[in-house]
Amino acid sequence: MFRIMKINIIKVMASAACLCLLASSCSEKFLETSSSTDIDDSLIYEDAGTAEGVLFGIYKYMRSWGCTSSNRADCCGLHTNLLTFDAMGNDINMEPGSWYWYDYDYWHTCDENVFKTSHFWEFYYTIINNCNNILFYIDDIPGGEEIRNSVKGQALALRAMSYFHLIQLYQQPYAVAKDMPGVPVYTVPATADALNNPRATVSEVYGRILEDLEEAVTLLGTDRESKYYVNRNVAYGLLARVNLTMENWALADADAATAMEGYQIMSAEEWASGFNSNDISEWIWGVHQSSDQNVGWGSTFSFMDYERGDQKSMRISSDLYETYSDTDIRKSLITKVGDLYGNRKFREPETLNLGHMVLMRASEMVLIRAEAKARQGDDKGASELLYSLVSQRDPDYVRTSATGNELIEEILLERRKELWGEGFSLFDILRTGKGLDRGGDHRSRHDYPAGSWKFIFSIPRAEIDVNDGISEADQNPTDGVFTR
Repeated sequence: MFRIMKINIIKVMASAACLCLLASSCSEKFLETSSSTDIDDSLIYEDAGTAEGVLFGIYKYMRSWGCTSSNRADCCGLHTNLLTFDAMGNDINMEPGSWYWYDYDYWHTCDENVFKTSHFWEFYYTIINNCNNILFYIDDIPGGEEIRNSVKGQALALRAMSYFHLIQLYQQPYAVAKDMPGVPVYTVPATADALNNPRATVSEVYGRILEDLEEAVTLLGTDRESKYYVNRNVAYGLLARVNLTMENWALADADAATAMEGYQIMSAEEWASGFNSNDISEWIWGVHQSSDQNVGWGSTFSFMDYERGDQKSMRISSDLYETYSDTDIRKSLITKVGDLYGNRKFREPETLNLGHMVLMRASEMVLIRAEAKARQGDDKGASELLYSLVSQRDPDYVRTSATGNELIEEILLERRKELWGEGFSLFDILRTGKGLDRGGDHRSRHDYPAGSWKFIFSIPRAEIDVNDGISEADQNPTDGVFTR
């Protein structure tokens, strides 16, 4: 939280511009940086409407150039973080010298001074601090209960999402590292007192995440102005992800089922339509872009779309390509481009740079449910769920007869095939203990076993310098393999 520790706190200004919905054409600047003593917070949080304006500012921050001091195309919002997580996995392939190559080639995680480790820390703690500001005032400000509950529920969910990403980036997985140091936890607005906050344990961080999400689902409804805003379905989807990671299988199953209520698995035709619109039936959460609020060539499509994208740098690995059957609609979007395979799953829309970017889908929830059931020994329920999904992609798919570990492995492979490019690779490697195992046509052939410290980012040097609660001795290891 080093940027905040220096009392260079991002304040979200409540103005008429802040009250515009991101789905509108409002183009005023939502976020301004000022000292924590430059403005009376009572002027910002004077009623529920202005608090909602602060919340909209957080959403804009989550999809903005210059959102952190790493003002780069690979550091311009939540979607770029997801691209990083996939570039670090087994299924993205790249040519040397392109954007995200340093993530793909793993030269950055064990360096406390590298920009990406600082970017993640700064990005998520900025969201956390602004959510903390909302949560500190929201219960006492005037305004309708419905809007207060909505703002509070969204702030809780966004704070939980931020801690969920942080704890997976800066420490080994929950299942093996419950008592190890995680990341600092803040639940009130940052002040100079925050200069002494040690790393909470992994269990403590997950406890905070669960508490936030469990309260959020009680406050949120299903209605919203845009799919970019968190609603009850999104909060349940986040809960499903967290409980899957914690191996709370029954809870993950139930949460995922609730998250996808009202959302249907997309058809083969929808799957092949370009993944660029929040109007797709099964999208539960997605980043909205408009003509005056977009990330330009920093978007997912810029890197993924090998025909119309600006960068055209990301490819699908040959190993994953070969797992699709010839009758699978997903394989029809993959073709040889030079020596590598290009995948047009993500395609620039007719007007460049305006595509919406997916954050959560019903298909992911089906896969969470299938895996959770299989890990509880419900092979029949798991195979039925898997069939309900894959048969929509491949008309020749035959329901699997696999059981036990073989069925689990089939479900995990289907996660890779279905969710390619949506930001799950690194975290799935961590929670399943699979390690990095690249073959085929990969340009970077690094292989790291489960527990490798290569998967875990160093605490930023700037945080150690200003936070008296974190010393040199608290830094993560930079090599070797974690064992219990």
